[in-house]
Amino acid sequence: MRRAADHAFVHVELPDRIRIEEPQRRVYWFKACLLYPHVGIGWESPDRAESGGMRTHQHDEGIEISYFVHGQVSWRVDDRSFEVRRGDVFVTLPGQVHGGQDDVKEPCQRFYLELIVPAGGKPLPGTTRQETASLAAAFANIDNPVFPGNGAIGRLFERLLALHGTRDGDPPERLGLLDARTVLHRLLLEVLRCSSRHAQSRRPVEAHRRPSPEIDAALDWINLNLARSFDVPMVARRAGLSISAFHRRFLQEVGMTPSEYRTRRRIEQARVLLVEPDRSITAVAHSLGFSTSQYFATVFRKYVGVTPREFRAGKGVPGP
Repeated sequence: MRRAADHAFVHVELPDRIRIEEPQRRVYWFKACLLYPHVGIGWESPDRAESGGMRTHQHDEGIEISYFVHGQVSWRVDDRSFEVRRGDVFVTLPGQVHGGQDDVKEPCQRFYLELIVPAGGKPLPGTTRQETASLAAAFANIDNPVFPGNGAIGRLFERLLALHGTRDGDPPERLGLLDARTVLHRLLLEVLRCSSRHAQSRRPVEAHRRPSPEIDAALDWINLNLARSFDVPMVARRAGLSISAFHRRFLQEVGMTPSEYRTRRRIEQARVLLVEPDRSITAVAHSLGFSTSQYFATVFRKYVGVTPREFRAGKGVPGP
């Protein structure tokens, strides 16, 4: 297992209050969070990859919980790599080294929070010492950091963020704070229930994602025809579904649209082909059905965070 000392960490001085409200990001951290000093919460929806946006790091005290609404990312914890997608929960514990594959923040939409359990046996506000100890022990016993979540987790995150968005940063009213604590407690319990159900099933997370025969047939066709023009009605017919049913079930079972899945698979294959020095970037682009190398470079950068030329020069390395 890799140790924290094996990684380069960047120390950043932060203000004591972080409140960000932007179209693709909302963050309420430190004193900007209603549940300070025990919780920080955020939401983000980057539409393109950011090289270095998810650097290797660790939290000395905090339990980090992410819930993915859309997209697919490759993250790692210590020496293990994980594919995380729509509907999944990703949990890291204090001291665990984690980050994006190649330190890249990939396009996705996720909610996240960091929970700091009080030291010295002190309780979280609104709970007893024993309840806090039980929560901490339950999170410490999570073996697999990735497991299927549910819609309730997403709705609770939305509610918690909405409580922050209605305030102007002044100290909250007593009932508003009570509301936030209640939502937090329900959210933590729901995450633990999902983790427990996954552990009791004794099935890897990939088994929970196994598609139906209809969608599996569509996936096979897409994977074998990455360079061909993409005709959704034709693929839907191969799956034996109407176009609307095909779109709905593909999103439910795969976690992204058919078009996004195809694009991601093409970029994954491009990463493999670019390692071969005898292949030109233009040849790689054409072999995967991209009309021009310029368009290929634009799409590649969106998902990898660097251009194909930069990737080949060593600014990116092949993923798993």
